[in-house]
Amino acid sequence: MPLYLGSQRIKTLHVGGQKIKEAWTMVGGVMRKVYSSFTPVGMLKSGSSSTVSSGSLKLVTGMVADPAFPGSTVTSNGVTILQSKSDATITMSANCTNNFSTTVTVAAYKNGVQIGTALTRTGGSGTFTITGSVTGAAVTAGDVITMMASAVNGTTTINVADTFLNVT
Repeated sequence: MPLYLGSQRIKTLHVGGQKIKEAWTMVGGVMRKVYSSFTPVGMLKSGSSSTVSSGSLKLVTGMVADPAFPGSTVTSNGVTILQSKSDATITMSANCTNNFSTTVTVAAYKNGVQIGTALTRTGGSGTFTITGSVTGAAVTAGDVITMMASAVNGTTTINVADTFLNVT
């Protein structure tokens, strides 16, 4: 959450010589974050659906920067982290269509290595969405976060609607 002085965004906030990571205010007995030095990023699926097959996890393709997260950059279907954070939350959602009973797995990867626990859903044919989060993830500026998916017993279509990954 950026903080502004007029129309100018404040990039760093200091109290004396101490750099501040977050600032909160209480209004009406409710605490509200008014500043964070971490800029959240996100990406969403665009264009057409894609398929993943059984076996190892495969990159979900067709990902673009999510306009709800200004400053996000997506390269080769991965979103680039802008600032370091020791306890980031990675939220993933994959909208899938199957013509058979299967188990679908979706996972977040940081620089090519799985981060956190993969999300799974087992069920019959039809369209469904797998959604979940990885909490407490340590990310560093320049890290690239991707979404990987696989299905058991054939292929699964990853649809455009409701397929995204955000780092907050």
